[in-house]
Amino acid sequence: MLAPLKYLMRMLVYLSLLILVGCQSRPAGYQVESSKNIESWFLQGKVFLISPDERFSASIIWDKQEEISHIKLLSPLGTTLLTLDVTPTMSTLHMDDRVYYDTDAEKLLWKTTSWLIPLKRMQQWVKGQSTVHDQVVTRDKQGRLRYLRAQYAKRVWHIRFKSWQNRFGADIPEQITAQHEKIKFKINIYDWIPQ
Repeated sequence: MLAPLKYLMRMLVYLSLLILVGCQSRPAGYQVESSKNIESWFLQGKVFLISPDERFSASIIWDKQEEISHIKLLSPLGTTLLTLDVTPTMSTLHMDDRVYYDTDAEKLLWKTTSWLIPLKRMQQWVKGQSTVHDQVVTRDKQGRLRYLRAQYAKRVWHIRFKSWQNRFGADIPEQITAQHEKIKFKINIYDWIPQ
């Protein structure tokens, strides 16, 4: 009986070490030259959606690993409102004890929440980058995006980069507003960590 207990204790120590190593943040002094080529990152912040019919806000946790994203929206009390898992072939949304599927994450969000959000482009915007489909209108004195127009879902969106912050050597937006007519989507980025 003593040998299995000793084995179990050893496994618990190894598992604890693996968890500690996995939760470790970037080492002190870690820097990136630009966010442009970073495809894996972790973001924490707050999102706001304002429309004539709805006012919504939530904390957001967005973990992106190359082509795979895990997005979680949390209430002010910390309860999970929804999770969205996106892979190149399937998107899965968990909300209200139900699970929804679609091959397109943006369509899935629209069908389940009525939110028309340019999620694919948002992956670039939160890094302070435009896409090939965006029209850059103005930049600030440092060359960072200030205002761009984006054609999305047959609508013209106006995207404003209100303020910036430096994360690991990269300029990252602190606040982004995307607006189409009476629909406004805003994201405040509190933390952005390249992976």
